[in-house]
Amino acid sequence: MKSFFCFTIVFACLAVGCKEEKKLSDEEQVLSDFQQLVDSIFADKQQIKPLGYIILPNSGCGGCISSAEQLFVKYGRESEEIKFIFTNINSVKNLRLTFGDTIISGRNVFLDKNNLFYSRLPKLVRVYPVLFYHSPQSGNLMYKYVSPENSNSIANFERYLAQKMPHGSANRSTNGKK
Repeated sequence: MKSFFCFTIVFACLAVGCKEEKKLSDEEQVLSDFQQLVDSIFADKQQIKPLGYIILPNSGCGGCISSAEQLFVKYGRESEEIKFIFTNINSVKNLRLTFGDTIISGRNVFLDKNNLFYSRLPKLVRVYPVLFYHSPQSGNLMYKYVSPENSNSIANFERYLAQKMPHGSANRSTNGKK
């Protein structure tokens, strides 16, 4: 009887003292790791709270990357509210030749020369651009791939931006120059 009582006390202490931490789903883990990473990278550049982030791999699905690059051309110079992350870079020189030196060195652009995003977020699919933004319904951070399976991802992202960007904000970071 004494041993049963001691066993019960030891088991109860272990159960109380060893609470199991909630295990995050893969998606929650990607979002948590992503948020920590962008907070550390853009900490000194965050003048305006970003509405979204776009991760652009240098190689992969050509059509998908091209459509995400069009977002960069459209918003890269005009809006600090959208952060662009070029990763898996083959050549910074080619990026500069393609987009221009001033846009590539903008405050809303991060050149991930050391592949931090893919090393810290190994669950990301590397061949597709990724859009990170807050869900219009819940307000929670989410991510969507720009891929053939998700052909409306860019249109949805642009609708989100149109709703969230204050009128004229595109000119705020360029002082009215286009």
